[in-house]
Amino acid sequence: MKKLSLISTAFLGSALVACGGGSGSPSKTDLCSEVGATNCNQVVIPSSTSSSSSSLAPPVNNLLPFTEKFAVDNATALFSASYKSLLNPGDDLTPSFYYSTSGLDAGRMVAANGKMTIGNARMTIGQRLQTTGTHINPEALPADFKVNTTTDGTAANFPTTTTWGELDLTHPWKISFCVNEFEALSGSASNQQFMVYVDNNQSTSSFSLHGTKSLVKQLNVTNFVAGKRVEINFPGDVFVDGKSIDSVLQNPGTTSSFIQLRVPSAGVVTMSELWVGYQSDKTSEPTAATCAASARVPGWNIAPPPEVPAAPTFEPNNNQLKVNWAAAARATSYTVAYNTVDSLEGAIIIGDDDSNGVGEITTTTTTITGLTNLTSYYVFVKAHNAGGSSAYGPSAIGIPDVPKTPPAAPTGLKTYSDDRRALVTWEASAGAESYSVAVGTSNDPATATVTDGIIDTNYRVKNLVNNTPYYVFVRGANVIGNGDYSPAQAVTPAVFDVYQANFAVTLEQFFDSTSATTSLAFPTTPAVQTLSLENDQAMALTLAGESRMAFTEAGLRVGNARFAIGLEGVKQENGTYTYTATAKDAAPVGGTLDLTNNYQICYTVVEKHTDGLFRVYVDNTSTTSGNSIHGTKSRLINQDIVNIPLNTEQCVDFIDDAHVGTANSFIQVGTDGNATAVGVVLSSFKIVDLNTTPIKTESSSSSSVASSVASSSSVVASSSSEAASSSSSSEASSSSSVEVSSSSSSSSSEASSSSSEASSSSSSAPSGGTDVNTVWASFDPNTYISILSNSVASTTNNAVIQSSTAHSVNGLNFFHSATGTLRHRGGSNLEWNFNGTGFASGDPVAAVGAAAEEMRAYIGVPVDAGRAVTITVVHRNSTSAGTALGSIVFVGSDENVLAKYDAKVGTATTTTFSLPAGHTQTEVKFLFSREGGGAGGMHVTSIDKTYN
Repeated sequence: MKKLSLISTAFLGSALVACGGGSGSPSKTDLCSEVGATNCNQVVIPSSTSSSSSSLAPPVNNLLPFTEKFAVDNATALFSASYKSLLNPGDDLTPSFYYSTSGLDAGRMVAANGKMTIGNARMTIGQRLQTTGTHINPEALPADFKVNTTTDGTAANFPTTTTWGELDLTHPWKISFCVNEFEALSGSASNQQFMVYVDNNQSTSSFSLHGTKSLVKQLNVTNFVAGKRVEINFPGDVFVDGKSIDSVLQNPGTTSSFIQLRVPSAGVVTMSELWVGYQSDKTSEPTAATCAASARVPGWNIAPPPEVPAAPTFEPNNNQLKVNWAAAARATSYTVAYNTVDSLEGAIIIGDDDSNGVGEITTTTTTITGLTNLTSYYVFVKAHNAGGSSAYGPSAIGIPDVPKTPPAAPTGLKTYSDDRRALVTWEASAGAESYSVAVGTSNDPATATVTDGIIDTNYRVKNLVNNTPYYVFVRGANVIGNGDYSPAQAVTPAVFDVYQANFAVTLEQFFDSTSATTSLAFPTTPAVQTLSLENDQAMALTLAGESRMAFTEAGLRVGNARFAIGLEGVKQENGTYTYTATAKDAAPVGGTLDLTNNYQICYTVVEKHTDGLFRVYVDNTSTTSGNSIHGTKSRLINQDIVNIPLNTEQCVDFIDDAHVGTANSFIQVGTDGNATAVGVVLSSFKIVDLNTTPIKTESSSSSSVASSVASSSSVVASSSSEAASSSSSSEASSSSSVEVSSSSSSSSSEASSSSSEASSSSSSAPSGGTDVNTVWASFDPNTYISILSNSVASTTNNAVIQSSTAHSVNGLNFFHSATGTLRHRGGSNLEWNFNGTGFASGDPVAAVGAAAEEMRAYIGVPVDAGRAVTITVVHRNSTSAGTALGSIVFVGSDENVLAKYDAKVGTATTTTFSLPAGHTQTEVKFLFSREGGGAGGMHVTSIDKTYN
């Protein structure tokens, strides 16, 4: 078999196009045979994907090596099939070799002049279209089968059991590129990474056939050097400027793999001369001499211009044309031009042709008035966004004319009730220039109150009397006169105590959007439930994962997504909303719910995933529970989805000590990243005012666990113990909040979690206990194997299984909610490893006594409250010389930092922490903090608990 690596890099670039073809058909069908790649379209998944075998078969295709020189004018061209296509496009209508999985439409990947800048974005290399397989949920088909569709290979429902790429990565391979410039933005170190995935098109590493091993390498961009090459071997060393700085121990690739490159939200990298090839043949790899520092590609983080709109269609009327057109990709507004000749020269422009927001058209329809009947008009449409404007699209001819009759009665009349108001919608009536809405308390439009001159096909009737039936009629009008009224539709406005969701609507009628790239349908569709009589903003406002929320026949699906209820935003020119993010100890802005009384939250789940968490917050716009005026108590519900009973209303009471809320609050509802796009389907969600005043006790500050009362099952609100949220905008990691269930609907007391949390402590602590002195050392893997992700090999770092609660083994508690942060080390070490910071961010930890930041990994030592005790930990920094910043931090069961000591040590060091007699702690947790440093971790070789 002749290898493509023997031909020139330029010829290889052509081969990528020719074997696939920009239109989906090969432009040169004999190319594969010309270069000797007789089976280049064959894809085989081997029974073993190990790359360490010495008897590996030759690659099934010869795509590698290739060099990408970014010879494009813009990123849109880079991600087009006409630039480089898949070898075997099949039925793929967009068979580009490079595919954006996030960030392209927002301008977070830009390319030109031989370079690409990527930040807060993802892209795949060689990913084929895969529309079938065990990973596809037929009840929740994705909008794009190449984006966020890989799933955990071990999941009970919809596991990924195959791969669908064009690259044979079973042989040891390598990726290298020139770093032209880079920047570590403000944010956690986990968001400053350059990441390489195999067979994963999501941002969660476990969502792959390979599990967490799909994230084959991540490097903090601060390791890069402008003007120097980065080389990553799979497996093998990682080089920057020719110096080894790290290594990769595994290669999970198959004969049909694809690669994903990702830089999260706090990093930016500009690269050139990207090379991917086998380690056995690096002759075509660019040399270090060709790499030079240079500026970022202009326009990063600015959305690229929209696509050109298609020709419009018309609804002619007297001296006017209603112009309609299909939405153009990435468009946020439009300009319409019309002329009596097929030319833009001398045309009349309507809308915002200067992209300055003045008179812009934000819908996909407009009406041109003042025309001459029976005259042909040529109409053109142009699209705009923050990144620029498209060209005008092709023209279409419209001819206005006098209608012969009044418009027919509108059809499709629907009414939706709300507090003292109701939304009325209907289908457009042909020939109608305007509409009239009649509303009365009898089934007779003659006695109704009529509102004329309505141009839209919706109208919100206000100032109604609650619990009173009303009859609504609609008619159209034109130059000939009024048409007939539609048959009446009845509606009864009503108020619910605080909130009850109406899920019998469309997505656009339920939500208003905060997404800069949202569909224009959101700002142009009126919401059914609004904030107030005076404010027509939707009660529900999207916060994250908008594309992963959808209405099914059963209710609202929320998969790896979040939305707010009762949060007032600021409306933007394009119809979307911005809001003020909440922060620790800061009063929230925009809350419209009065939660000063005790209240209850009830919800019903009718479909669910087998993994992930269902979460409810109060006065918090983030997934970090500490980002609220209520601190970590803002997370009200943190329930493992697998434990939610189907078709059973769950109700949680927030009363007295467990009450959290203000007169200007809002609620956040969502699921985390482990819930995937499947998430949960809610058939009901409501907030009920219990009409009682909260009574607080002195000890209430130590716990936020709320009692629960439900018809057949109870869910207890989470305690104040929290874990790290996700490092990306699209996924949230599991938390350490404890969700406690009670089988008795009459129970009003809560038990503390056996894993890591305790109930409130009395000021009169017990004077003794049954706990004994214990020393933990030489951590035998067989003792802890039940909580580890894999069996312990002689040299393997095995992560503790991620969970929303801590694992209790051998008298210790192990909490782990982030990928690969807490690991057991096998071989001769037999120790525990904090692979990075145990907190949600790498920032310095707050002063002793202040509330702890959210934790994502810790080891907990249970202790008897009241008994003097000393905890001794032997540890060292994971950097070879102990040069990285870091602290070992001790946190109590009350979630306060108890002590913090230097952990910048390269050799074994003993750190001792003591609690005096009379203390109220039931557990001492310790973890590693990077204290603002970009590297470092901590090895733990022994733990001692001694009562004094």
